[in-house]
Amino acid sequence: MATLLHIEASPRAARSHSSQAASAFLDAYAQSHPHDHIVRLDLWALDLPTYDGAVLDAKYSALAGAAMPPEQAAAWAATRVLVDQFKQADKLVISSPMWNFSLPYRLKHYIDVITQPGMLWSFDPATGYSGLAGDRPTLLIQSAAGSYDAASGAQSLDHLSSYLATWLDFIGIKNRRTLWVAPTFADEAALAQTKAHALETAIGLARQF
Repeated sequence: MATLLHIEASPRAARSHSSQAASAFLDAYAQSHPHDHIVRLDLWALDLPTYDGAVLDAKYSALAGAAMPPEQAAAWAATRVLVDQFKQADKLVISSPMWNFSLPYRLKHYIDVITQPGMLWSFDPATGYSGLAGDRPTLLIQSAAGSYDAASGAQSLDHLSSYLATWLDFIGIKNRRTLWVAPTFADEAALAQTKAHALETAIGLARQF
């Protein structure tokens, strides 16, 4: 039995285009993988640890291999709970809208919390950085008002895709693909066609994921 972790970055629930595609994917996945376990992580309902001085001090203590005082140790333990959940998943789905050409701040907050030395990455002066997340199938479901593919001429503005790709590469996740729901800023007929194509694609991907 595999565990699939769905990280939900939109606060709009069923009104969200990325969430609708994710729901279609997960429903189809559950049908075709009845023995797998699906964990849904709604970042807007999650009490994310504050990324404050205690966590930063704990991070530098970890980098230095130094003992942590109680405040740092408590902050580090709260971080490790989320990291363990992330690392223990056999498969990942991250659904996110594009906000201001980039990612929602709650998703960035989550990434900042879990991307810690000794947990998701390591550094060796001789060999440089190494990802510790462990590669696994990963699907990025992304929505945007406009088009940001190669034909659009606006690809350089897509900092959502580039950021997530850089982050996943850094922590060692290479086995990934992206499903777009875009453009959503369109007339009713065009939007319906875009969504229908995205949902059909999501269902097809789920059966082979």
